[in-house]
Amino acid sequence: MNRAESGAGQLPIAGALLPLAYVLHLGEEIWTDLLLWTGETLGRAIPLDRFIAINATALVLFIVGTVAAYRFHRAGWFPVALAATLAANGALHLLAAMAFGGYAPGMITGTVLSLPLGVLVLRSSRAQLSQSIFVRAVVAGLAFHALVSAVAFA
Repeated sequence: MNRAESGAGQLPIAGALLPLAYVLHLGEEIWTDLLLWTGETLGRAIPLDRFIAINATALVLFIVGTVAAYRFHRAGWFPVALAATLAANGALHLLAAMAFGGYAPGMITGTVLSLPLGVLVLRSSRAQLSQSIFVRAVVAGLAFHALVSAVAFA
C-alpha cells in the first residue's frame, strides 16, 4: 500500500490551521449570540447545554484528529473531513444571511476564514490522497456537519 492509498501524503500546512479557524468561528457565534438568533430567526433555539456539549466535543475531536493526521499516515484523511465540515458550515452561514436578509452569527468567520481555508485544504489535499479516501473523507465531513445540525436542533 502506498502513501496515497493509506490516506497520507504530504498534508497541506493549511490543514493545521483548521482547528484555529474553528475556534475563531465558534467565538464569533458566541459573541454574536447564535443561540438567540436561531430562536428568533428560525423559531427553534439551540439549547445552551447542547451547544456547549457539541462544540466542546467537536473541538477535542478536531484537535486530536488534526494532530493525529500529521503524526500518523492512516489519519491523513482527517484534515479533509474537517475542511469539508468547515467549508459547508461557512457556506451555510452565508446562505442563511442571504435567505434571512441580514447578518447571521458566524457569517464573517464562516465566509472569510472557514470557507476559503476549507476549500484550500480540499484542493491541496486532493492530489495527496487516493480518490476513494478523499471522497470518503469529504462525505464523512459533510455527514458530521449534518449530524451536528440534527443534534443541535433535536
